[in-house]
Amino acid sequence: MRYVPPGGRLPEIGSDVRGTIRFPDGPEVPVEGVVVRAGGDGVAVNFTQLWIDKEVIERERRRLRGPGHFAQ
Repeated sequence: MRYVPPGGRLPEIGSDVRGTIRFPDGPEVPVEGVVVRAGGDGVAVNFTQLWIDKEVIERERRRLRGPGHFAQ
């Protein structure tokens, strides 16, 4: 997962992070992970103990692509 930190403060690589992802059309999902990259384009996190269910990810992907989009 990648995110842009509020206030522009970047966590150190290897830091443990946790938070909640709020999807516009879905649930609020708690997540935990380790920072693997931090730079101008955001922070990349590998999930560890808590992650997003595949069904939630697929629903969000369909929402972002819009109706009528059929991707493999």
